[in-house]
Amino acid sequence: MDLHFVLLSVILAVSLASTERCASSPGSWMDLYLHSQKNASGHWVITVNTQRSIVTENQREFIMNVQQETRICGNNEIKQLNSMTAVYPPLHDSSISGAMEPATPSTTTMITPTATITTTTRPMPCPHNSGYQLFPGYNCYKAFPSDGERKNWSDARERCRKDGGDLMAIETSRERKDVFIPLYESVNFLSSPWMGVYMPQGQDIWLSVRGEAVVSIRWWPGEPEKNTARKCAIANANGKLGNWECASRQAFICEIIV
Repeated sequence: MDLHFVLLSVILAVSLASTERCASSPGSWMDLYLHSQKNASGHWVITVNTQRSIVTENQREFIMNVQQETRICGNNEIKQLNSMTAVYPPLHDSSISGAMEPATPSTTTMITPTATITTTTRPMPCPHNSGYQLFPGYNCYKAFPSDGERKNWSDARERCRKDGGDLMAIETSRERKDVFIPLYESVNFLSSPWMGVYMPQGQDIWLSVRGEAVVSIRWWPGEPEKNTARKCAIANANGKLGNWECASRQAFICEIIV
């Protein structure tokens, strides 16, 4: 079997298979020329060019029509190379000065399946087109401030989990200053938002939704109330917490850890 046909088959055989729905942003098409030439030792040396080359009896050239495409699949951005058409043997261009007609095999093979070569994959910082905002040095956050979006604490937490996150839990003064307050001021909260801080049934300790004891909470004056059914935390505009009835319908903020 001809070495060049094997090479071309290998290039076209590389493909990216995915059942996930992806957003595509295709680029323009261009021609690439795989030019091979025998060296003094009789070995074939292959180069890739963007222009046609002079083809002599000791040379071969493959023409590939390629396209770079950017696809966004979930949290991944993928830059890939699509090859729509490859021709073997080369098409001889008699207009090229000094070109010689290459040896012509008995048959001409046209290969036309779409091939995809994944060249770069990097994680996206936040889910694509989801409304989440990345705060550098922290995570991705999204506010649900309107009356129509209000939920009780458990339902709010379940909504965040559907996005791959959880309720935001203010655990440091820096997070309160750098994330919560700017986010709170950027939207119109019609109720105090739920936070990812709660007291489990039968216990006397406040935990974050990550399962960690929260010991550095800044509470409103007089909060948290003792011996009360208010086992879930809400936050005011300054990021200070108060304990509240978990069944109350409040705004909320989701956080996705990146």
